[in-house]
Amino acid sequence: MVKINIKLGNDAELIIDEPKSASSGDRAIIITSAIAQAFSDSTSLSPSTQTGFLPITIGSTVFRIYYELRVKRILNALTAYSEAIRHIQQNPHLYDQRLARKAIEVLRECYNDRLR
Repeated sequence: MVKINIKLGNDAELIIDEPKSASSGDRAIIITSAIAQAFSDSTSLSPSTQTGFLPITIGSTVFRIYYELRVKRILNALTAYSEAIRHIQQNPHLYDQRLARKAIEVLRECYNDRLR
């Protein structure tokens, strides 16, 4: 496992244990899934630490991803989704570009669905 820390602004950090076999394309899907999971029940998060496992199927491979979300101050979904998108855009060397664009699209759709 490789630990990835993703800063979601100054108020939160997403930590993911990524399998060593995950590719740069897989990484965007893993991050998108972890953000969507963290906000699956609400549109804001209180200061806390949330942890969990995500089963993610990519092609014929099933990854079991451990994630931890550390929130320092109340964080709304718009901020978290925006910061995740910014992270993907500012770190192009970490991601397959085609899949990164798709991940950003999915993050935006997840947020729009959350508003409905």
